[in-house]
Amino acid sequence: MRRMRKIILAAAAWILPGSPTSAGEPYSIPAHWVADPTAVEPNTSEFMFEDASFSSDGTGWIVGDKFFLHVIGEQIEITFTNRAYIHFHTVTLTTSGEAWAGGFQGESSGDDAIVWRNSSGKWRPVDLSPLPVRARHILKLRFESPQSGWALLADFDPNDPYATPTGSFLHFDGVTWREVVPLFSSSRPRLKDMCVQPTGAGWAVGDARDEAGRWHGVVLKKEGLEWREVALPPLVPDAWQLNRVACFSTGGMLASAEVAGTEQGTTEGILLRYDGSWMTIPFPDTYREYIASALTVVRDDDIWLHASALSNLSILLHRAGEHWSDVPIPPLPGKGPPYRGVTVNAMQFVSPNEGWAVGTKYYGEGYFRGLLFHYKDGAWRTRNWNWHFWNQRWFGLFGE
Repeated sequence: MRRMRKIILAAAAWILPGSPTSAGEPYSIPAHWVADPTAVEPNTSEFMFEDASFSSDGTGWIVGDKFFLHVIGEQIEITFTNRAYIHFHTVTLTTSGEAWAGGFQGESSGDDAIVWRNSSGKWRPVDLSPLPVRARHILKLRFESPQSGWALLADFDPNDPYATPTGSFLHFDGVTWREVVPLFSSSRPRLKDMCVQPTGAGWAVGDARDEAGRWHGVVLKKEGLEWREVALPPLVPDAWQLNRVACFSTGGMLASAEVAGTEQGTTEGILLRYDGSWMTIPFPDTYREYIASALTVVRDDDIWLHASALSNLSILLHRAGEHWSDVPIPPLPGKGPPYRGVTVNAMQFVSPNEGWAVGTKYYGEGYFRGLLFHYKDGAWRTRNWNWHFWNQRWFGLFGE
């Protein structure tokens, strides 16, 4: 019944006079902040936030399924792509004020990688037809400068939708995109995250299977326009994986890892740091079995991360110097267990005193809701917008 209401609403959008959907072009409408995060209607919905990119003036973009959410201080606006089966994994702002987003369009393992660009206030798809984009997703977009950008690709096997994807890169030289295949010494890794700096430094992390079939972490370092695998010392025993990476301003990096736990069948979270030499940083004992899903560097001695456990308990962790502290997730929109089923997908600090994080709250039975957290004046708070109260004629006539 829920699906039927959506089909009816979509059909109505095509036939109603003045409907933006009928034009087949992206269109924007106002959205609204929700002042009371405990009184959101409905309590659950079906959208998620994958990535965000903000500037120091409080302006930023958030992406997820089919849409771009633009935060302009206290104002927010949503832009719909007007495309079916499209999803954005990543978004980034350049120093020139342009925004780029990447993801995929399709319904199966035969998805096509996509890039969209916001220039002069309009979102438009970028023509990637000269490149092999079939059976690929773009996981991360990051720019060293407006004339040098990088896209991290996940490559799928179109003949085996259950095969582990491998990784590659696209590079933008200010005019065109081209593919850059990484140089690796072991089996081709699956890459999960990437960061680059204005200095040209860059890192990517993931994992690959050894001859015994066990996972081991893989780190790639950017050297000019090449990405080369870096030899890692035997820092951790047995199987382990690398999930997220953040760049230091000095050229080093910090990555989150998942390693085999002390008890059989368990895993633990650690940080892997490189700033001229390698070292590991264990999570606090209370959160030893938590795994990080988002990581950001504020300064070289100041980091934030989000971590969760198999019990779905969720926490924000802050490390300043050698000291760890934990911060509960702020009150969430809607009802339900406050800290369960929450995943933070991306974190960014625009200054030591201001940061942003986006994620998703999962309610079960296919319901999920995007979350936006804002850090200012030493505290995190929830900022969310209401999916129901758009300034749109006829909206809600046929239900959700």
